Amino acid sequence: MITDTFHTFPSISDHIQPICLPLTKNLRSAEVGSYIITGWGTTEENKLSLSLKKATILAVSGHDKCRRLFAGEQYDPKAIYTDQFCTVSEDSPAYCYGDGGGPLGQTVRFNGMRFVQFGIFSNGWGECHRSNILFTRVGAYMDWILANVRA
Repeated sequence: MITDTFHTFPSISDHIQPICLPLTKNLRSAEVGSYIITGWGTTEENKLSLSLKKATILAVSGHDKCRRLFAGEQYDPKAIYTDQFCTVSEDSPAYCYGDGGGPLGQTVRFNGMRFVQFGIFSNGWGECHRSNILFTRVGAYMDWILANVRA
């Protein structure tokens, strides 16, 4: 159980906030348009970030467009699966070293307004400031998450 892992829970602050999961079928398949990625990765090679970074990014809809976007990269574009989606950044840098596994979310109407996690940073290409990012779709794994998390 999660409470067994922590002796005390971290305090809620400007940098520590709860994040909701896409519990409903509608949220699991929602395309909200733009998302926010957060992380503490480096801002450039061999430099640590001292503060939380946020960058707004646009989701690229459709797997064909995603595959075209990553064609020619050091990744087989045919290996982009239905439980993944890719994005392009509006801001730079969108990600850097150390951001892998970070959340991608957006504030949506769900029992009021809630920040919901829609993706997990899976892979990016090129240098820190490159904007193509591949995410794992959280909604694709909600049945497994709910079956394995104890309240």
